[in-house]
This record gives sequence, C-alpha cells and structure tokens, in this order.
Amino acid sequence: SAVDEGLRRAEGETRTRLLFRKAEVQAGLGQRDAARASLVEALAAAGASPALADDEKRVRIMLGDVPP
Repeated sequence: SAVDEGLRRAEGETRTRLLFRKAEVQAGLGQRDAARASLVEALAAAGASPALADDEKRVRIMLGDVPP
C-alpha cells in the first residue's frame, strides 16, 4: 500500500521506478498475475529508456521469464 500511495503522487521516472518496485514485490509474494500487470504498466511508462532495462530484467528474473 505504501507503493500505491507513492504512485498516486509520483511523476516521470520516479513513478516508473515505483511501478517496477511494485512488480518486484508482487513477484516476491507470488502474485504473478499482478506482477505481470504492474510490469506491463511500468514498461508502458518507461518507453524506450535504456536506463530502466535492469529494472525490467530484475522483475523478469523473479517471474522466471529469463535466467538469472
């Protein structure tokens, strides 16, 4: 819920990074569908920013989409 509160106020790259963190937390809690939905939202917010590629990879590793 703290992440959701932050997301309501955050903008730009800060919001995008929070979306990735939310996906990580959800994946860590075993909430795979929610994590995938948050990842899709994060990717849409990130656009083509190469600076956020590591954030995406970390979530995908947690979801088992790519090897560590």
